[in-house]
Amino acid sequence: MPISIPAHPSFQPMTRAHQASRDAAKRAQLSKRLKQYVLRDELGNGGYGSVYLAETFIKGKRSCVAVKVVPWRRITTLSSRRIFLTEVESLKALSDTGSLFFPQLRESFGDQHNLYIVTDYLQGGSLRDELERASMD
Repeated sequence: MPISIPAHPSFQPMTRAHQASRDAAKRAQLSKRLKQYVLRDELGNGGYGSVYLAETFIKGKRSCVAVKVVPWRRITTLSSRRIFLTEVESLKALSDTGSLFFPQLRESFGDQHNLYIVTDYLQGGSLRDELERASMD
């Protein structure tokens, strides 16, 4: 028989509207820290943080970028710091090739709350999505 844990009397389940409102507030708060980027949609999240579709204007031209946001609280060990730095260094090395097959690293930086990696936005999903599509062919 499954174990049932009674809900706290003050607990109210979160409605979709409330969740959407919280998500919008979170994006707006992050956008304030990233003055030149306007975060639009969360593209995905993982063990270290979330990736957002963002807009920026370069020389008056609108451009879409992907912004990875990694909270400092997720970078707690030397190993996790190395993983983050390796990701940035790998993106830089791939960007230096000039290949259009890899997202170009725009910049990486941090503030008191988060670390950020900004790359070109490439439509079509993740590398995992592409590998899954290819294996189905």
